[in-house]
Amino acid sequence: MTPKITQEKTMSNGKIIGNVPGARPAPTTTKRLGRFFVSTAIFIHHGVNIAETLAHIRFLPVRVEHRADMDAFEMSGISEQFDEVTYGAVVPMYELQIRNHDDGKEYVKVVRKSKE
Repeated sequence: MTPKITQEKTMSNGKIIGNVPGARPAPTTTKRLGRFFVSTAIFIHHGVNIAETLAHIRFLPVRVEHRADMDAFEMSGISEQFDEVTYGAVVPMYELQIRNHDDGKEYVKVVRKSKE
């Protein structure tokens, strides 16, 4: 019998508020690496939306660094939307294109910018 996948939801005060049956596990391959920039202004004013967008592409951050020279956060991590990278290769740069349609849904397209 296969165990049921669950995910605990924890509030900021540490209280567990329940389990979510059937929650999807994190990406299983660590070869799908990528990086992209999020401007500081967007991060400050739309932080919740950024978090939802990253969850939508199932992004697992490995490194987040504030680049003062660019006034942006450089985010590196794992996502099924990224191409596979061989060991020792340069991690490719991506762009997240976010579109809001008339139906009220947000669509995210992950586009590779660098060809290394």
